[in-house]
Amino acid sequence: MGMVLGFVLFGLNIVGLVMFRKKMDEKYLFDHPFLIYGGYIALFAILFGLPKSRIVVPVMLSIVALITIIAIIIRIVNVNQKKKQHELNIALLDAVKNDDKDTVQKLLSEVILLENEQGLLQAAIENNDKEIIELLIEKGADINTSYDTGETMLEFAKNNEMVEFLRSKGAKTNAEIKNLAVEIYSLGIRYSTGSGVEKDENKAFEYYRKAAEMGNVLAQNSLAHCYYEGVGVYRDVNMALRWWEDASDQGLSEAMYNIGVCYYNGFVTGIQDVLMAGKWWKKAADLGYPEAIMSLNELKSKGLA
Repeated sequence: MGMVLGFVLFGLNIVGLVMFRKKMDEKYLFDHPFLIYGGYIALFAILFGLPKSRIVVPVMLSIVALITIIAIIIRIVNVNQKKKQHELNIALLDAVKNDDKDTVQKLLSEVILLENEQGLLQAAIENNDKEIIELLIEKGADINTSYDTGETMLEFAKNNEMVEFLRSKGAKTNAEIKNLAVEIYSLGIRYSTGSGVEKDENKAFEYYRKAAEMGNVLAQNSLAHCYYEGVGVYRDVNMALRWWEDASDQGLSEAMYNIGVCYYNGFVTGIQDVLMAGKWWKKAADLGYPEAIMSLNELKSKGLA
């Protein structure tokens, strides 16, 4: 029985591992102990489900020890890989600032993921180096990345020639990005409701995602609902929380209320957290959100807030 259960657990763990990698686009797959140790426990169950004998028991313990050693080695390798990647990104920024194209090309071939797109693009724009900008874009740098002030790379450019070049690469001003995000979000609504088009929840999700990534607060809220309810995507409360938190940072009271609901239902910590739910509901209530006011009053009537 233990052996059968072990195989089932191991199979589920592999499926979870694949889904997690696909969903998160994770570069360092073995950096997630929950998934690694899930498989570890499953293998342990398989081993102890085997018939016991003087030979089998030592073999089982040896295999378990070997699995542990392998897991530790993988972890160490990935930590070192992350450290190396960070060092490469620092060197890359220095090379871009120094306008060293050969070094930039070499480092870009070794870097897995750009850590500082804004700094890299800004340095290349300051140097008026179109070739390096093109190399960074090919590597995945977002030409429309912006600072906390809202200033985009296009608005950072100081001369008309660079502005025209960036325009040719798809660069936009902050206002243009916001307007485009509204249009994309509107398309999401149309596909979600079937207004003027055939209803398609998958397309609605994709349009919400694009607009949310561009900073549209209503799209962030709608995307969170998709994740929370499993509409157009696999249900993922953690992703819903992430987007509701982004929307709440922009002052959306509905998002604050929904975060409170997640805490109240135990979706964040695994157990009901009335204190945190009340905290988020108060934020939303202070902004006048009706459901938050009702929920907060209900907590107060029970002596929980």
